[in-house]
Amino acid sequence: MELALRREAAIAGRVLVVAPETAVGGPLRDLLEGDGHDVRLVASGADAVALAVRFLPELVVVARSLPDLDGLAVCRALRADQRTADARIVVLGPSDGAAHLVDGLESGADDYFEDSIDLTELGIRIRASLRRDRGLRESSPLTGMPGNARLTAMVARCIEDDTPFALVHADLRNFKAYNDRYGFARGDEALLALARVVADVGSALAGAPRLFGHVGGDDFALVCPPHVVGAVCDEIVARFDASVQPLYDPEDWENGCIVVTNRRGERATYAPLTVSLGVTTSVWRSFENAAEAAAVATEMKQLAKLVPQSAWRMDKRMS
Repeated sequence: MELALRREAAIAGRVLVVAPETAVGGPLRDLLEGDGHDVRLVASGADAVALAVRFLPELVVVARSLPDLDGLAVCRALRADQRTADARIVVLGPSDGAAHLVDGLESGADDYFEDSIDLTELGIRIRASLRRDRGLRESSPLTGMPGNARLTAMVARCIEDDTPFALVHADLRNFKAYNDRYGFARGDEALLALARVVADVGSALAGAPRLFGHVGGDDFALVCPPHVVGAVCDEIVARFDASVQPLYDPEDWENGCIVVTNRRGERATYAPLTVSLGVTTSVWRSFENAAEAAAVATEMKQLAKLVPQSAWRMDKRMS
C-alpha cells in the first residue's frame, strides 16, 4: 500500500489556485494538498500573475470572477509570458451559454468548467491533466519516445520491487562526424533510423519489464527481461546495420567513409555509422539506484565503442 501511494504521488505537481478563499479557493486547496500537490492560493489576479513567474505552476485553476481582474485576463497574461506560457490553465466560471466557453478557450484556457463542478471530480481531472502533460514533456520531441525520466523511473521501480531487469544503453559511433558532413537535418534522419530499430525491437518484446526510449542526442535506452537481452542486442545490431546505407550519399558509401575536417583543422576519414550497446542486468549484481545501473550500462557502451563495427558488451561482474 505504501509503495502504491508513493507511485501515485509521482503525478503530484505544482498547482496555482486563483479564487476567493471562502468560496472555492480554500476547499479546492485543501483537496489538492490532500492529493499531494504543491498548492499556492491567491485571491487576486494581479497577485497570481506575479506569483506565477516565481512558482512556475504546472497547472493553474482560475476563477472567472476575481476582485481585481477578470479571470480571462489572468489567462492572457500567463500565456504572454514565456515563463508561464506552457502551464495548463483551467477556468471556473458561469455556464450560461457557449459564449463563456468560447471566450475562455480563446483567452488561452485549456479547459473551462462550471464553477459549480464537484470538487472531487475537479481533483480527478487535475490529476489526469498533470499525468498527461508530464508524459508529453518527458517524451522526445524528435522521436516521440519516452525520455530519461520515465526510463529512470522504470529502473528504479524494478530495483525497489526486486524485479529482474536488463538495461541497455545505445548510441551511434561516428555520429558527430556524420552531422558535420551532412548537417543536422540528415543527422536527425540517422537518429530516427536508430529510433525505429529500437522501437520495433522493443515493441516485439513479451513480458515485463519493457520500456524503450530516447535519452537525448544519439543516446537511446531499453529495459527488458534479462533472459532476452542478448537476442535483443543482436537484433538491434542486425537491423541497424541493414538500415545504414540509405543514410549516405552513394559516393561516400562506395568509398566506405566520409571525409570531415576535425577540430584541429585536419582532414580525417570516418567509417559509416555503427551502433554501440552497453548492457547491465540485475542477474549479476544488485544496484542501489537507477543512476548506478545507468553508469554501468554506459561503461559497457564505451567498451563496445572500442571496436570498429556495431557491437554490444554486457557487464558480468558480480557484486
